[in-house]
Amino acid sequence: MRSCITASLVLMVAMCDCAAAKSAGSQPYAATFAENSPFYARCIPTKSSGNEGTTQDLRVRPEANEVVATFAWYNRNGLVMGWSPKAGKVAVMRVRQEEGLPPEKQIEFSFYLGELLLRSYTTADLMKLGAHVERDAVAMERGFGASSRRAAYRVEGSNQVPGTNDYYFRVRLSDAQTVCFDIITGRVCRVEKDGTAQRLVPVENDKAANEKTAEAAGAAGRPSAQHKETEREKEQ
Repeated sequence: MRSCITASLVLMVAMCDCAAAKSAGSQPYAATFAENSPFYARCIPTKSSGNEGTTQDLRVRPEANEVVATFAWYNRNGLVMGWSPKAGKVAVMRVRQEEGLPPEKQIEFSFYLGELLLRSYTTADLMKLGAHVERDAVAMERGFGASSRRAAYRVEGSNQVPGTNDYYFRVRLSDAQTVCFDIITGRVCRVEKDGTAQRLVPVENDKAANEKTAEAAGAAGRPSAQHKETEREKEQ
């Protein structure tokens, strides 16, 4: 049963040869977990190019496979799948989603839990998280122009926080930097040690705490009114 809830990576991943995918056109494919799992995704395009189509998450049953989620889109650049024991639902990360758009409008990837869209991240969002921007050769081949850009990243699948039922998607922005996204919320998070255990912590909460710490540190570094008065008395 453990293999059913462990980290997963799909048949078509974000590191696929996108140029080859382009020349072949949009093709039906099955996205699967890396390890044995009763779940898989069936991805069917309705046109030879673009992302129009249908994606379904299915559970393998002895009699007939059960559809557990349906999406009114097809993603030619692949999916990453995960399982949340807490929610009891399949999680999907839709990668390399749009192209040829301005950074603030171009969606790089989206997170789903069941059929619910949790959160999407644009090229501009990833740049704020530290991602580099590179020329999008595939977009240029499709006629979007030489100015087409996108964030550089590699999806490293769904990962479990040791000793817990918490999972997160990990995305590598560079050799030295990775970003984690909570599988249940789609929000940026990090793994924190809690004594001998570990847990997921939302990074947004850390930001607020850091701002308070910085403010307190600034106040500590500024002399108080009483201290200033004492210094003036010494000078006199």
